[in-house]
Amino acid sequence: MILITGAAGKTGKAVIQALSKRNVSVRALVHRPDQVDAMRRLGVQEIIVGDMRSPASMQRACRGVHSIYHICPNVSPDEQAIGQTVLTAAQDSGVRHMV
Repeated sequence: MILITGAAGKTGKAVIQALSKRNVSVRALVHRPDQVDAMRRLGVQEIIVGDMRSPASMQRACRGVHSIYHICPNVSPDEQAIGQTVLTAAQDSGVRHMV
């Protein structure tokens, strides 16, 4: 399973569509509950509503995935902290590959 962070954005949706064409299982991390239906329509197998700034959300999102395609929110002043939170959760969960 591959985790896509920032899944509800333009890039996230494009990555999900490309992976779906290859029959790859996808877990999507979205920020708001109203984004869940759009993810289901794209064929996402698992959807987590959470915040990339939250270590607990990222630990839950990373659990059981082998790869992550990380898309940080555009022009976020918290980009460095978000990246560190994602990396820590990935390492703690044994993720083998990250883009």
